[in-house]
Amino acid sequence: MHGTFKTKADPLSIEALITWLELQPGEAAYCYSSVGHCLAAQYNKSISRKYMPVLYDRAGNFDHKLEWIACHGEKTFAGALARAITLRDKC
Repeated sequence: MHGTFKTKADPLSIEALITWLELQPGEAAYCYSSVGHCLAAQYNKSISRKYMPVLYDRAGNFDHKLEWIACHGEKTFAGALARAITLRDKC
């Protein structure tokens, strides 16, 4: 849904992403390579932010973390949620 996700946390934070992922159907898969429909694009659309695929040269920023969460491991929202929680807990 376009621009419908509201959170008290900074929308460009792992905490906000975790909240959004918890609202998604865990078993649902996403296609990482489908620009416009990948996890990163769906999340950015939900916060009314234009999605621009990023390169891995900006380690530490939110978009880099979002891409890492989206591209590694099982391509389901539950898999992404688990990776987001692990990343949050390591920082």
